[in-house]
Amino acid sequence: MKGFGFMNFQLNLGKILKRAASYFGEKTIVSYEALERKEITYREFYSRVLALIGYLKALGVKRGSRVGVFAWNNLAHLMLYYAVPCSEAVLHPVNLRYSKEQMLYTINHAEDEVLFVEKEFLPLVAEIKSELQRVQQILPLDAVFTNFVSFAENFDQIPEDLPAKLCYTTATTGTPKGVMYSHRDLYLQSMALCMTDSFGISEKERILIMVPMFHVNSWGIPYAAAMVGATMVLPGGNFKGQFLAKIISEEKVSLAAGVPTVFQEILKAAQSENIDLGSLRTVLVGGAPLTREIIEGFARYGVEVRQVYGLTETAPFVASNYQKSTLVHLSEEEKKKQQLKIGLPAPGVEVRVVGKDGKDVPWDGESIGELWLKGPWLAREYYNDEKHTREAFVDGWFRTFDLVKIDALGYIEFCDREKDVIKSGGEWISSVAVEKYLLSHPDVKEAAVVGLPHPLWQERPVAFVTLWEQAKVTEEELLSYLRSKLLSFWVPDRILFLRELPRNSVGKVAKKLLREKYHDLLLKNPNEREKV
Repeated sequence: MKGFGFMNFQLNLGKILKRAASYFGEKTIVSYEALERKEITYREFYSRVLALIGYLKALGVKRGSRVGVFAWNNLAHLMLYYAVPCSEAVLHPVNLRYSKEQMLYTINHAEDEVLFVEKEFLPLVAEIKSELQRVQQILPLDAVFTNFVSFAENFDQIPEDLPAKLCYTTATTGTPKGVMYSHRDLYLQSMALCMTDSFGISEKERILIMVPMFHVNSWGIPYAAAMVGATMVLPGGNFKGQFLAKIISEEKVSLAAGVPTVFQEILKAAQSENIDLGSLRTVLVGGAPLTREIIEGFARYGVEVRQVYGLTETAPFVASNYQKSTLVHLSEEEKKKQQLKIGLPAPGVEVRVVGKDGKDVPWDGESIGELWLKGPWLAREYYNDEKHTREAFVDGWFRTFDLVKIDALGYIEFCDREKDVIKSGGEWISSVAVEKYLLSHPDVKEAAVVGLPHPLWQERPVAFVTLWEQAKVTEEELLSYLRSKLLSFWVPDRILFLRELPRNSVGKVAKKLLREKYHDLLLKNPNEREKV
C-alpha cells in the first residue's frame, strides 16, 4: 500500500434528495395549502425538484446566484429548499415577520437576483420593488409547479463547501445579521438530528414542520427528515393551536417541534375540544425556556418532552436534553428539574462557559458564565458584517451572549440572555426564573419580565403577562403567589396585564420593545399603581 486513500464523496443536499427518492420513494410529504390537503411521494418530489433545477438554470440562475423566497411552510417552499442549492445557487428564505424595512435590507444585503413570492405577499413586494437593488425577476411561487425544464442530475459534482443557504438573525429593531451555511454544514447537522439522543428523527416518524421555514432552516428538520425517509407534514401558514392539534390527530403525527407558546395553545385546544394527541411520541421545545406545565400537559398523553437549544449562527442545533441511563435512580421531581435544562451538547459541538474574568467557570451547577461554542456546522462569521463578526467570533469560538450554568454531568442550564439580566442594587436577577414561576400560575398564559430604570436600585423587575380566557387573577394575587416562591428581592415591583405581548420575527417576546415603551414607569413614582 502506498498510503491511505479515501473516496471523494461530497456531502451535499443533492445526496439527501437522491437517497430519499431511491430508498424511500413511496413515502410521502403532506402539505396543507389554503385548507386543501396535498400529498406527494418522495419519488415524485425528486422528479419535480429536478425539473425546477432546470427551470432555475433557464432563468439564468448559476453558481453563487442568490434566490429569495417569500413563503410559508408548503410544498413549493420545500421544493426550493432543495432545487436552489442543488442548482449551486444560494437560497435566502425571507423572514415573513420582519418589518418592511428589514425585509428590504436583507434582500439587498443578500444580493438576491430572483424572488419567488407566495400570492399573499405579492402586494408587499410590489411596494418595495423600486428599492430592490439586484433583483431582476419577481415570480409567483406557483411558478415552481407550472414551469418544467429537463435537467440531468449531477449531484456528485456539487462541492460540499459551496454556500447553500443564507439566513438572517432575529431582529426586533435594527439590522439583522446574515449567516451563510454550506452543503456540508447542513448535511452534517442532518446526520446529528437523526441520532437517537438528539431529535431522534427516523424513517418511522410522521413529523409536523411547525417551525417557520424562513427561520434557521426550520431547525434543519426538512433535510434530516428526507435523509431517513420520514413523512413530513407541512401546515402552510396556519400556526394556530386548534388547527395544529387537529392536524396532529388526523395525520397521526409522531414528532413535532416548536416554541413553548405554540405547544401551550395545542394543549389548550386539545383539552377544550377533546382532540386526541395520542399519536405523538416526542415534542421538541426550543426558542424559549421549557415549562413544567408543558411537560405535565403532554405527560397525560404519554409524550416525551425534550428541550433543544440553538441559534441562527449554529444552523441551529447545539444541544438537546435526554436522560442519561445513569440518572434512572432520580425521583420524579429530580427528573423534572433535570428536564428543564438545555441538556447535553450534540456530538461534535464543543462548549465553554466563560466567566467575567475570561476564565472558564467550574462545572458545579451554580457558577454562571457566558456560553461559547464551536463545532462542524457552526458559522465562523457574519455575512459581509465585519463589526458584528469581531464582537461575536473570538479565537475560533462563537460567543452566544447567553448566560448559563453547567453541572458536573455536563447538562447546560439556561439562565438568561446577557442583555435581559436585571441588575438591581448590585445583585443580578434572572428574568427567566421569575417568568417560570409566573407561568406556573394556572391563570397566566404568557409572561415576560424586564428590568426598568429605578431611582434607587438602578433597575427593578417589572412583569408583563397575558391571561387565559375567563381568568380573573389580580396583580396583588400574582405578587402574593410569587412572594411564596421567590426571594423577596426578586419579586417584581409591578405586574402589568396586556392583551398580547410584542413579538419579534420568529415569535419570541420582544423584551426590547417593552423596555422602550415602559422605560419611565418606575421613574415617575416607584410605588404608583397606574392602570396600563
